[in-house]
Amino acid sequence: MHAAMLIARLDAAGRYVFVNPAYAERYGTAPSAMLGRTVREVVGETLYASVGPRIAAMLSGERVEFEERIAFPVGEPVTVRGLYEPERDAAGRVTGGVAVLVNLAVQVQAIEARRDTELTLRAFFDSAPVCMGIIELLDDGDILHVDDNPESCRFFGVPPGGTRGRRASELDVGAETITAWRRRYLESAARQAPVTFEHRFEAPAGPRWLAVTVALVPHAAPDGEVDIPPVGPRRYCYVADDMTPRMLVQQELAEREEQLRTLADNMSQFAWTADPDGSIFWYNRRWFEYTGTTLDQMRGWGWRAVHHPEHVERVVDKISRCFATGEPWEDTFPLRAADGSYRWFLSRAIPIRDAAGRVVRWFGTNTDVTAQLAAEDALREADRRKDEFLATLAHELRNPLSPIRNAVQVMRMKSIADPDAAWARDVIHRQVAHLGRLVDDLLDVSRIGTGRLDLHRRRADLATILQTAVESARPLLDERGHLLEVALPDEPLEVDADDVRLAQVFTNLLNNSGKYTEPGGRLLVSVTRRGDEAEVIVRDDGIGIAPEALPRVFDMFMQVDRPIERRAGGLGIGLTLVRQLVELHGGIVSAHSEGLGRGTEIRVRLPLAASGGVAAAPAAPAVAPPSGALRILVADDNRDNVETLALMLELQGHRVATAHDGVEALAAAERERPHVAFLDLGMPELNGYDVCRAVRALPFGAEVCVVALTGWGQEDDRRRTRDAGFDHHLVKPVEFAEIESLLAVCVRAS
Repeated sequence: MHAAMLIARLDAAGRYVFVNPAYAERYGTAPSAMLGRTVREVVGETLYASVGPRIAAMLSGERVEFEERIAFPVGEPVTVRGLYEPERDAAGRVTGGVAVLVNLAVQVQAIEARRDTELTLRAFFDSAPVCMGIIELLDDGDILHVDDNPESCRFFGVPPGGTRGRRASELDVGAETITAWRRRYLESAARQAPVTFEHRFEAPAGPRWLAVTVALVPHAAPDGEVDIPPVGPRRYCYVADDMTPRMLVQQELAEREEQLRTLADNMSQFAWTADPDGSIFWYNRRWFEYTGTTLDQMRGWGWRAVHHPEHVERVVDKISRCFATGEPWEDTFPLRAADGSYRWFLSRAIPIRDAAGRVVRWFGTNTDVTAQLAAEDALREADRRKDEFLATLAHELRNPLSPIRNAVQVMRMKSIADPDAAWARDVIHRQVAHLGRLVDDLLDVSRIGTGRLDLHRRRADLATILQTAVESARPLLDERGHLLEVALPDEPLEVDADDVRLAQVFTNLLNNSGKYTEPGGRLLVSVTRRGDEAEVIVRDDGIGIAPEALPRVFDMFMQVDRPIERRAGGLGIGLTLVRQLVELHGGIVSAHSEGLGRGTEIRVRLPLAASGGVAAAPAAPAVAPPSGALRILVADDNRDNVETLALMLELQGHRVATAHDGVEALAAAERERPHVAFLDLGMPELNGYDVCRAVRALPFGAEVCVVALTGWGQEDDRRRTRDAGFDHHLVKPVEFAEIESLLAVCVRAS
């Protein structure tokens, strides 16, 4: 051992917080390299087998003294006298300890050769980087500095040599300091061993802290033995490490920790910290206020006690996996309050890692989201009710529209000589078609908003889609006397799209332009290739859009507040549906206008289909109306719908039986053995689903083509009709041409 005294301080976890150079030298390293490491990590398993129990005893509060021969990693084995002294805080809790090892051989040699080494010691004292010196305890209890080094003078704030030969009471260190040190010196004399302690005192430059080790200096007896007189002046050597910088840092950290703790205790969330294995050792005040528990109850994994029994197993499994892998954790679950009620919390935990990437602790929070979840449930319920309302509204609107459309069709089948009557018939037909489109648009917006609209995409020619849209919008454009120009490119442009939905997009745009352009206006539709995209522009010379309204034209229910625009009417959903359908196809839509009275331009950009995509299905051949009379059953509680549809079918030469409730419908089916049965779904006595099932159970039921003719058109309604055994599902109002085509299909399939 190169020095007589090895000194180290440990914290409560057994990690080094201070070592003197002599201590570090025996382990072949520097003091700074040992700080923060545990004794086991530094000394190794072999040496720790003997020192480990002593360290454990010290950290449990025991004072350990021993004398032993130790083989350090560096140097020859030496015999030491050791003292492990626990340190406690004001509450008496062990906060760490001090270990002092004295090389007995060096100590004895130093005493025997004291006179010969005085100059050497003086040089050592003067050059030591710590406070060192010899002091004498006087009979009156005062302390006399007999000898000291320059570092001591600097620490006490006096000129070099200024403490030598002076009493402590003269150095402005305070009576408390003299008393405290005197007690430690007497303790060292009584034990005949070094004593280490920490001390704080007020120096002229501010508070100072020392970590002091003091040992009694024995006298040399005449026979050469070491003598410690029982009375009289006693001299002590001391080594003091200036802890002031570190203590100031610790003090600042403690203040910050207190600030953070105050913040954590008063934040709205619960907060907690855990060991790397997930064992929680701290909660903020909010946690205890809510749960009514204590830290002793919650420490470790005690939090499971306040979890809902239906969720705790799942939560434990998930958080255990995150603790094991070091991945951040997030979960939502209910926690029990002190009154026994439960509230929902969004909980998160993140790992805190050291410089090497190891998890040293976890920090977690629990945020009360009960109100948020309740609001989300309320929104979902409101959305569900909205969908139910829209579906019911559509059903109630379609039911009267169906007989109106049928009546118009009957009028078309019968020649009307009076031009005014023919004109009135055509007006009714156009307006019924317009009402039907409004209902469809309203339901489509709802389906898209809830993700229930499915696209049936295939490769389709854009020109063909536009032609369909123009044909659909033609009645309105002709009625208002508009001139429509269509400019198509020479090359075919194909898109991967649902051609029906895209035709709906351009029909809406053309109808919109037609409505908001004064009669006799001019509309232009042009298609241009832009790289791998197609751009379709619908331009009109109509009323235009004010600059402040442009950013909102695609918003739901948007209505520009202008009298001329209000005359055009509308629900304000057409452009919303356009935007949603275009975006579902991967495209973008934008609106442009130079201002009111300057017309409007809508641009739609769509990605072109890649080569080798799914080819467009060949156009279905036109289906001719069935030849020959069919036995047909029409059942609906709306008598106008039954009678008008029956009349149209009879005008085509078919034999038609009618019914106005489910029981009548089933009896008519048994009696008439129909080829085709048109059934409403919401009939009294027996609904359409049950009638269909009953018809299928008849001996001839498999041969009947059963068609749902209803105002209910949601996807769930179509699924239910398929499950009940219907062959087809038609949504009111229906063009008679569609019914004729369906009859032809039914005949061909029978």
